[in-house]
Amino acid sequence: MNSNIYSKLYSIFFEKGWSKNHYSRDAFDALSNLVANINEEQQDLILELLDRYHWIKFNESEPGVYQMLEFIDKISSSFKRLYIGPIIKISDDGKIKSGHGATYIIKSLSPRTTRLKTSNTKFIDSYDGLKLKDNERLLVVDDYIGSGKTALIALNELNSIFKIPTSKITLVVFGAQESALDELQARGIDFYVYQKYKKGISDFYTDTSLTNKSELMKKVENLIPKLNRDYSFGMNQTEALVTFNERTPNNTFPIFWMKHKYKNKEFEPAFPR
Repeated sequence: MNSNIYSKLYSIFFEKGWSKNHYSRDAFDALSNLVANINEEQQDLILELLDRYHWIKFNESEPGVYQMLEFIDKISSSFKRLYIGPIIKISDDGKIKSGHGATYIIKSLSPRTTRLKTSNTKFIDSYDGLKLKDNERLLVVDDYIGSGKTALIALNELNSIFKIPTSKITLVVFGAQESALDELQARGIDFYVYQKYKKGISDFYTDTSLTNKSELMKKVENLIPKLNRDYSFGMNQTEALVTFNERTPNNTFPIFWMKHKYKNKEFEPAFPR
Protein backbone atom coordinates (compact mmCIF):
# COMPACT_ATOMS: atom_id res chain seq x y z
CA MET A 1 0.00 0.00 0.00
CA ASN A 2 1.44 3.36 -0.99
CA SER A 3 1.95 6.05 1.63
CA ASN A 4 -0.79 8.29 0.19
CA ILE A 5 -3.51 5.66 0.66
CA TYR A 6 -2.18 4.85 4.13
CA SER A 7 -2.31 8.55 5.02
CA LYS A 8 -5.91 8.87 3.77
CA LEU A 9 -6.97 5.82 5.77
CA TYR A 10 -5.28 7.15 8.89
CA SER A 11 -6.96 10.55 8.41
CA ILE A 12 -10.40 8.93 8.26
CA PHE A 13 -9.74 7.10 11.53
CA PHE A 14 -8.47 10.27 13.19
CA GLU A 15 -11.20 12.61 11.91
CA LYS A 16 -14.02 10.19 12.82
CA GLY A 17 -12.53 9.56 16.26
CA TRP A 18 -12.06 5.85 15.54
CA SER A 19 -8.46 5.92 16.71
CA LYS A 20 -9.84 6.04 20.28
CA ASN A 21 -11.99 2.93 19.84
CA HIS A 22 -11.08 -0.23 21.71
CA TYR A 23 -10.66 -2.31 18.55
CA SER A 24 -9.18 0.52 16.49
CA ARG A 25 -5.93 -1.31 15.73
CA ASP A 26 -7.74 -4.46 14.59
CA ALA A 27 -10.02 -2.48 12.29
CA PHE A 28 -7.19 -0.35 10.91
CA ASP A 29 -4.99 -3.37 10.19
CA ALA A 30 -7.88 -5.18 8.48
CA LEU A 31 -8.67 -2.17 6.28
CA SER A 32 -4.98 -1.68 5.51
CA ASN A 33 -4.85 -5.26 4.24
CA LEU A 34 -8.01 -4.77 2.21
CA VAL A 35 -6.89 -1.64 0.39
CA ALA A 36 -3.47 -3.20 -0.21
CA ASN A 37 -5.18 -6.06 -2.06
CA ILE A 38 -7.27 -3.97 -4.49
CA ASN A 39 -6.52 -1.53 -7.29
CA GLU A 40 -6.46 2.25 -7.08
CA GLU A 41 -10.05 2.85 -8.25
CA GLN A 42 -11.33 0.27 -5.78
CA GLN A 43 -9.24 1.85 -3.03
CA ASP A 44 -10.84 5.23 -3.70
CA LEU A 45 -14.32 3.67 -3.43
CA ILE A 46 -13.54 1.93 -0.13
CA LEU A 47 -12.15 5.17 1.32
CA GLU A 48 -15.25 7.07 0.18
CA LEU A 49 -17.49 4.50 1.85
CA LEU A 50 -15.43 4.59 5.05
CA ASP A 51 -15.90 8.35 5.13
CA ARG A 52 -19.68 7.66 5.33
CA TYR A 53 -19.38 4.70 7.71
CA HIS A 54 -21.06 4.76 11.13
CA TRP A 55 -19.01 2.81 13.69
CA ILE A 56 -21.18 3.50 16.71
CA LYS A 57 -19.63 2.61 20.05
CA PHE A 58 -21.41 2.10 23.37
CA ASN A 59 -20.72 5.61 24.67
CA GLU A 60 -21.68 7.18 21.32
CA SER A 61 -25.12 5.56 21.37
CA GLU A 62 -26.02 7.20 24.69
CA PRO A 63 -27.45 10.48 23.28
CA GLY A 64 -29.70 8.52 20.90
CA VAL A 65 -30.93 6.19 23.61
CA TYR A 66 -31.90 9.17 25.77
CA GLN A 67 -33.71 10.75 22.82
CA MET A 68 -35.64 7.50 22.35
CA LEU A 69 -36.47 7.50 26.05
CA GLU A 70 -37.56 11.14 25.91
CA PHE A 71 -39.89 10.35 23.00
CA ILE A 72 -41.45 7.41 24.88
CA ASP A 73 -41.79 9.48 28.03
CA LYS A 74 -43.49 12.28 26.10
CA ILE A 75 -46.12 10.15 24.38
CA SER A 76 -46.87 8.13 27.52
CA SER A 77 -49.12 10.92 28.76
CA SER A 78 -51.35 10.42 25.71
CA PHE A 79 -52.26 6.83 26.57
CA LYS A 80 -53.74 5.02 29.52
CA ARG A 81 -51.03 2.36 29.27
CA LEU A 82 -47.94 1.66 27.17
CA TYR A 83 -46.57 -1.79 26.43
CA ILE A 84 -42.94 -1.86 25.33
CA GLY A 85 -41.28 -4.89 23.73
CA PRO A 86 -38.77 -5.95 21.04
CA ILE A 87 -39.23 -6.14 17.29
CA ILE A 88 -39.12 -9.90 16.78
CA LYS A 89 -40.46 -12.47 14.33
CA ILE A 90 -42.23 -15.63 15.46
CA SER A 91 -39.45 -17.67 13.81
CA ASP A 92 -36.95 -15.96 16.12
CA ASP A 93 -38.83 -16.93 19.28
CA GLY A 94 -36.37 -18.16 21.90
CA LYS A 95 -33.45 -16.32 20.29
CA ILE A 96 -31.79 -13.27 21.80
CA LYS A 97 -32.18 -10.48 19.25
CA SER A 98 -31.04 -6.86 19.22
CA GLY A 99 -34.59 -5.76 20.02
CA HIS A 100 -34.34 -7.48 23.39
CA GLY A 101 -31.19 -5.54 24.21
CA ALA A 102 -32.72 -2.23 23.15
CA THR A 103 -35.84 -2.94 25.22
CA TYR A 104 -33.74 -3.81 28.27
CA ILE A 105 -31.75 -0.57 28.00
CA ILE A 106 -34.93 1.50 27.81
CA LYS A 107 -36.36 -0.41 30.77
CA SER A 108 -33.21 0.08 32.86
CA LEU A 109 -33.35 3.85 32.28
CA SER A 110 -37.11 4.26 32.69
CA PRO A 111 -37.02 4.95 36.47
CA ARG A 112 -35.14 8.16 35.65
CA THR A 113 -37.99 9.56 33.58
CA THR A 114 -40.94 11.66 34.66
CA ARG A 115 -43.75 9.29 33.67
CA LEU A 116 -42.38 5.84 32.78
CA LYS A 117 -41.65 5.01 36.41
CA THR A 118 -45.38 5.05 37.09
CA SER A 119 -47.61 2.01 36.68
CA ASN A 120 -48.94 2.92 33.20
CA THR A 121 -45.94 1.36 31.41
CA LYS A 122 -45.27 -2.36 31.13
CA PHE A 123 -42.19 -3.95 29.54
CA ILE A 124 -42.75 -7.32 27.86
CA ASP A 125 -40.66 -9.84 25.90
CA SER A 126 -43.55 -11.86 24.45
CA TYR A 127 -46.85 -10.91 22.86
CA ASP A 128 -48.76 -14.04 23.83
CA GLY A 129 -52.02 -13.03 25.44
CA LEU A 130 -51.53 -9.30 24.88
CA LYS A 131 -54.87 -7.59 24.29
CA LEU A 132 -54.74 -3.85 23.84
CA LYS A 133 -57.66 -2.00 25.35
CA ASP A 134 -58.93 1.42 24.34
CA ASN A 135 -56.31 4.13 24.71
CA GLU A 136 -53.44 1.62 25.08
CA ARG A 137 -50.46 1.41 22.72
CA LEU A 138 -47.66 -1.00 21.89
CA LEU A 139 -44.15 0.31 21.27
CA VAL A 140 -41.80 -2.14 19.55
CA VAL A 141 -38.12 -1.31 20.01
CA ASP A 142 -34.87 -2.10 18.20
CA ASP A 143 -31.46 -0.52 17.67
CA TYR A 144 -31.47 -0.72 13.86
CA ILE A 145 -33.75 -1.33 10.88
CA GLY A 146 -31.98 -2.27 7.65
CA SER A 147 -34.16 -3.20 4.69
CA GLY A 148 -37.29 -3.08 6.85
CA LYS A 149 -38.37 -6.61 5.87
CA THR A 150 -37.93 -8.06 9.38
CA ALA A 151 -39.89 -5.19 10.90
CA LEU A 152 -42.70 -5.63 8.37
CA ILE A 153 -42.87 -9.38 9.01
CA ALA A 154 -42.97 -8.76 12.76
CA LEU A 155 -45.75 -6.18 12.37
CA ASN A 156 -47.76 -8.47 10.11
CA GLU A 157 -47.46 -11.26 12.68
CA LEU A 158 -48.57 -8.95 15.48
CA ASN A 159 -51.60 -8.15 13.36
CA SER A 160 -52.47 -11.59 11.98
CA ILE A 161 -51.47 -13.84 14.90
CA PHE A 162 -51.84 -11.65 17.98
CA LYS A 163 -54.66 -9.50 16.56
CA ILE A 164 -52.91 -6.25 17.42
CA PRO A 165 -53.81 -3.65 14.76
CA THR A 166 -50.93 -1.76 13.19
CA SER A 167 -52.73 1.47 14.03
CA LYS A 168 -52.01 0.77 17.72
CA ILE A 169 -48.26 0.19 17.21
CA THR A 170 -45.29 2.56 17.08
CA LEU A 171 -41.77 1.48 16.09
CA VAL A 172 -39.04 3.12 18.16
CA VAL A 173 -35.50 2.60 16.84
CA PHE A 174 -32.07 4.14 17.25
CA GLY A 175 -31.12 4.03 13.57
CA ALA A 176 -32.68 3.03 10.26
CA GLN A 177 -32.03 3.16 6.54
CA GLU A 178 -34.01 5.87 4.77
CA SER A 179 -35.16 3.35 2.16
CA ALA A 180 -36.76 1.22 4.91
CA LEU A 181 -38.44 4.25 6.48
CA ASP A 182 -39.89 5.22 3.10
CA GLU A 183 -41.47 1.77 2.89
CA LEU A 184 -42.84 1.94 6.44
CA GLN A 185 -44.25 5.40 5.83
CA ALA A 186 -45.91 4.27 2.58
CA ARG A 187 -47.69 1.57 4.57
CA GLY A 188 -48.90 4.05 7.16
CA ILE A 189 -46.74 2.67 9.98
CA ASP A 190 -45.98 5.03 12.84
CA PHE A 191 -42.32 5.24 13.89
CA TYR A 192 -39.70 7.24 15.72
CA VAL A 193 -36.06 7.05 14.64
CA TYR A 194 -33.07 8.89 16.08
CA GLN A 195 -30.66 8.49 13.15
CA LYS A 196 -31.31 7.94 9.43
CA TYR A 197 -28.82 6.41 7.00
CA LYS A 198 -28.50 6.58 3.23
CA LYS A 199 -27.46 3.79 0.87
CA GLY A 200 -23.68 3.85 0.57
CA ILE A 201 -23.51 3.90 -3.24
CA SER A 202 -26.96 4.39 -4.79
CA ASP A 203 -27.77 7.54 -2.79
CA PHE A 204 -24.46 9.26 -3.59
CA TYR A 205 -23.89 8.66 -7.29
CA THR A 206 -25.95 8.88 -10.46
CA ASP A 207 -25.80 7.76 -14.08
CA THR A 208 -22.32 6.69 -15.25
CA SER A 209 -20.74 7.24 -11.84
CA LEU A 210 -23.33 4.99 -10.20
CA THR A 211 -22.72 2.23 -12.73
CA ASN A 212 -18.95 2.55 -12.34
CA LYS A 213 -19.00 2.52 -8.53
CA SER A 214 -21.36 -0.46 -8.49
CA GLU A 215 -19.09 -2.42 -10.82
CA LEU A 216 -16.08 -1.58 -8.65
CA MET A 217 -17.86 -2.93 -5.57
CA LYS A 218 -18.82 -6.13 -7.38
CA LYS A 219 -15.15 -6.70 -8.21
CA VAL A 220 -14.14 -6.05 -4.59
CA GLU A 221 -16.80 -8.53 -3.44
CA ASN A 222 -15.21 -11.15 -5.69
CA LEU A 223 -12.46 -11.34 -3.06
CA ILE A 224 -14.94 -12.86 -0.58
CA PRO A 225 -14.79 -16.67 -0.78
CA LYS A 226 -18.12 -18.31 -1.65
CA LEU A 227 -20.12 -15.13 -1.05
CA ASN A 228 -23.83 -15.81 -0.73
CA ARG A 229 -25.29 -13.52 -3.37
CA ASP A 230 -28.09 -12.60 -0.94
CA TYR A 231 -25.42 -10.62 0.92
CA SER A 232 -24.07 -8.78 -2.11
CA PHE A 233 -24.30 -5.02 -1.41
CA GLY A 234 -25.74 -6.02 1.99
CA MET A 235 -28.79 -8.17 2.69
CA ASN A 236 -31.62 -7.13 0.33
CA GLN A 237 -29.08 -4.77 -1.29
CA THR A 238 -29.46 -2.34 1.58
CA GLU A 239 -25.98 -0.86 1.01
CA ALA A 240 -25.65 -0.05 4.70
CA LEU A 241 -22.52 1.35 6.32
CA VAL A 242 -23.24 0.67 9.98
CA THR A 243 -21.73 -1.16 12.96
CA PHE A 244 -23.49 -1.00 16.33
CA ASN A 245 -21.52 -1.76 19.49
CA GLU A 246 -19.32 -4.27 17.60
CA ARG A 247 -22.39 -5.86 15.96
CA THR A 248 -22.42 -5.33 12.22
CA PRO A 249 -25.80 -6.05 10.58
CA ASN A 250 -25.76 -8.17 7.43
CA ASN A 251 -27.32 -5.18 5.64
CA THR A 252 -23.84 -3.63 5.61
CA PHE A 253 -21.63 -4.19 2.55
CA PRO A 254 -20.15 -7.66 3.21
CA ILE A 255 -16.58 -6.62 2.40
CA PHE A 256 -16.58 -4.84 5.77
CA TRP A 257 -17.76 -7.81 7.87
CA MET A 258 -16.64 -10.93 5.96
CA LYS A 259 -13.16 -12.31 5.38
CA HIS A 260 -11.62 -11.73 1.99
CA LYS A 261 -9.01 -13.80 0.20
CA TYR A 262 -6.05 -12.64 -1.86
CA LYS A 263 -3.29 -14.82 -3.32
CA ASN A 264 -4.54 -17.84 -1.34
CA LYS A 265 -4.36 -15.97 1.98
CA GLU A 266 -7.41 -15.06 4.05
CA PHE A 267 -7.71 -11.67 5.74
CA GLU A 268 -9.92 -10.73 8.68
CA PRO A 269 -12.72 -8.15 8.23
CA ALA A 270 -12.63 -4.70 9.80
CA PHE A 271 -16.10 -4.88 11.40
CA PRO A 272 -16.95 -8.58 11.98
CA ARG A 273 -20.44 -9.80 12.87
